[in-house]
Formats: sequence, structure tokens, C-alpha cells
Amino acid sequence: MNANMKKMLVILVVLASVLAGCAATMNDDFLPDTEALPFATPTPIPQLTLKDVPSATPKPTPAPEAGEAPAATPKPISVDVLKLLGRNLDVWRETQERPGMDGRLVVPAAGIDVALFSSGNGENVDDMRQRVTDAYDSALLYYDGLGFVIADHSNQAFASLPLIRKGDTAFILEGNSILTLTCNFAIRGVNTGTGITDADGDPVTQDALFTCYTCGEDWTQIYIVGFKEADEDLFAISRDADMPGGWRYANNALNEVAKQQIEEARELAAERAAEAARAAAAEQQMQGEDPYN
Repeated sequence: MNANMKKMLVILVVLASVLAGCAATMNDDFLPDTEALPFATPTPIPQLTLKDVPSATPKPTPAPEAGEAPAATPKPISVDVLKLLGRNLDVWRETQERPGMDGRLVVPAAGIDVALFSSGNGENVDDMRQRVTDAYDSALLYYDGLGFVIADHSNQAFASLPLIRKGDTAFILEGNSILTLTCNFAIRGVNTGTGITDADGDPVTQDALFTCYTCGEDWTQIYIVGFKEADEDLFAISRDADMPGGWRYANNALNEVAKQQIEEARELAAERAAEAARAAAAEQQMQGEDPYN
């Protein structure tokens, strides 16, 4: 190898070294700074088992242990009943001040709000019933052997009874409960003097929990409105001194004690009303007319 070739080989080696250094420098300029862009530690994916997957069918509530009372689920109170809670408290106080008063019938659609009486002053049953019906803010409540009947004069609280239509809502406020009613019939009927019937002569009081009636053109041609029970909310009275007025309203639809007390009171009232109705019916048969219109 001559001197020129050696010189050329050295020059090529030097050029190759320089080009390799430049390429390395260029690659470093375009690589990201790994310290400035750290990778986040990946979150481990949880491993699900069959017990973690919710079942489409809800699990039944475990049965209570022996001697343990079942868990009570509060029954919701309707908005209409909530609006009447204050009025219901007033009714309870009113029953303490007006002997013989059983509660109040409230029919918002007809503007009816009248006190109900099943007893009062009088020399006999007929006299008592007539006085109750004649009195202001006083409707007669009695049992005719088939159902409960509410009667009042057509120039008093029941002046708007003909305005009630099927499906209208009514309430009976008793202080310790509010009974929600729905009108299931509103018809013209007949007062026979011994009972009230439809135009065909069939008794109507057996077709409703409460049957209201009042005079039409005369005492024999009458307006009749029947109400069936829709719901009932029972309330507990607390004498807790910390509560305003010594009262505490609680939804006691599941309170069997309160429910039993109310049912017993109603049964007793029905028995007494039935006895009075039989005595009055016997007397009315002789007179041939019904004075409670």
C-alpha cells in the first residue's frame, strides 16, 4: 500500500467517526426527556367474584327471630291528609268541648265541613235526633242496621250535597284518625219513613260505608250520596311535655294497639246506634214519616 492510499484510508476513518458523532447528537435532540414525562403507576384492576355481582332478584328480608317484632315500614301519608293534620287536631279538641260529637265530615268539592253527632240531649231517641239535625253545624250520624247514615237539613250544611259527584273525595276527621272516603254513587232516592232507598225501592245504605242524604222537593224525595273507604291514617297522641301542646303526630297505620282501640270504639258505637235505630224505626212505623230531614 503506497503512501497516498494510507493517507486516503486515514481520512475516511476520521470522516466516518465525525459522521457517527453527528448522528448520535441529532437523535438525542429529538428524543423526549424521560424525567420530564414520567409514566403513572397503573391502577390494578379489581378481580370480581360471583358474590360481588348484584343479583337481579332482591334477597328476601330475613325472618325475625322468635319473640322479635317485625320491622315496621312507615306507611306514607297522602298530601291531602297532611294538609288536614292541623284541622284534625282542632277536631280532637272540639270533641272534648262538645258532648256527643264524633268527628267532622269534610267534602272539599262541595264545601261541606260539618260536625257529626250520634248522641245529644233529648227526651227520647227521636227528640235527640231531631235536635241534633236542627242544630247549627250539626249532622246526625246513626246506624240503620245496614250501614252508617249521615243526615242534615237541605238549608244547612247539606245544602250543597247535590253538587257531589262520583269519584269526589271526602274525609272524616276523628282526632286520632283521618278516614279518607271516595264517593261511589250520587243519586236521587226516596225516604220511605222507615229507611232510604233508590228509585226502585232497594235499600242503599248497604252499598256504602257512609250514606249521606238530605231533602229534595220534600222530605220523601231526597238526594243520596254514598262513600266507600279509600284509606285510613291513625295517629298516636303523646302526652310528652316536650312536645308542643302535648301532642305528637305519628303515622300509626301499623300500630295495632291504636287500631284495635278505634275498632272497639266503633263497634260499641255501632251497637248502641243499632239499638237506638230499632227503637226509632218502631216508633217511625207508627208515625209513617221520618223527621230527620
